[in-house]
Amino acid sequence: MKIKKFFSLLAFSSCLIGSNLSAGTISKNKSFSSIVTTSTMSTSLHILVFDKNSDVVENTIGKINTILQKSKISKGGQYSIVPEHQWKNGKNSFLRYVANISYEFSFSDKKEYEDILNQIKSIEKIELTQSPIQLSISDETMTSTTERLELEAIEYGKAYTSKLSNWFGDGNCKIKNITFSSNNFSHMPLTLMRSTTLDASMPNSEVSPPLENEKKIQLDASYIFECDTNANQSYHKGN
Repeated sequence: MKIKKFFSLLAFSSCLIGSNLSAGTISKNKSFSSIVTTSTMSTSLHILVFDKNSDVVENTIGKINTILQKSKISKGGQYSIVPEHQWKNGKNSFLRYVANISYEFSFSDKKEYEDILNQIKSIEKIELTQSPIQLSISDETMTSTTERLELEAIEYGKAYTSKLSNWFGDGNCKIKNITFSSNNFSHMPLTLMRSTTLDASMPNSEVSPPLENEKKIQLDASYIFECDTNANQSYHKGN
């Protein structure tokens, strides 16, 4: 009976070699995941405004800002108006004034974004470039899900500690350290539009919702368990 129990412990110790057993410490990695569902979409709209008159450029930007101020789904950036020249036949000639500005959009109602986009497209002397529309997860959802996975990982660590103690027979194993890591991003790269260049002469825009609206959030946990090897050796000698 004593020999059988001793070899059982040796077999378990051999299994732990893959978990880096050394000097009374055991390291182990485990992943935890959760599927979240979301309907929030995001994109960015880059607008090029141009005219030979700088005042016209300023007024055009003002029209765009007026449209966007009525909505809560957009966030604008900074811009500057610069002259554009052309070098031809040894001469430098003035072409026009140009301003670049980018706006970020986050929305769950696609019609609200479509309405804004169509209003902007109706303005003359502008060019639009849109980034691929992506499905995104809110910061609140990401934080709450990650915290829940962390608690799950801690509970797993406690249970594994108890299992180690029972296997070694000394009841003296504990969690020395837990490290969490994640490569999750809020955005999901699901392209909903083939082209990012928007032609103002085209019919009204329509954003199609994605077919899939789920994302896997993963948390990787690295554990270091510490067991009293001296107590373990005493256990073997006494049994």
